[in-house]
Amino acid sequence: MGLKDLLDTATVLNKLPEIMLIVVTIAPQQEVGLKLSPQIEGLLPKLYRKVLETGEKLVKA
Repeated sequence: MGLKDLLDTATVLNKLPEIMLIVVTIAPQQEVGLKLSPQIEGLLPKLYRKVLETGEKLVKA
């Protein structure tokens, strides 16, 4: 059972939750490896703050 199946079932049962989707896209033609690129490493503090802000908003709602 995948995410689409769960959402379809919730829709049929009229119990669809509020959905917040956070996605990440990658640039084409990247090297395969285990280390973060300098661009991603530089964005981590901003991403971390955004995730915390989003979590706080969800808790307060």
